[in-house]
Amino acid sequence: MLQVVEINYIRHEVNHKGRSNKEVAESVNHDQRTVKKYADLEEFP
Repeated sequence: MLQVVEINYIRHEVNHKGRSNKEVAESVNHDQRTVKKYADLEEFP
């Protein structure tokens, strides 16, 4: 499980800055599917 800081970073980069899932996945060293999963969340519990 990712830390809250990482999830917030992923969501910000993909949803607000418009970076691709692949770019963000490479920068955080996680799989593209993981980045997509967290970027697509409507709200984080």
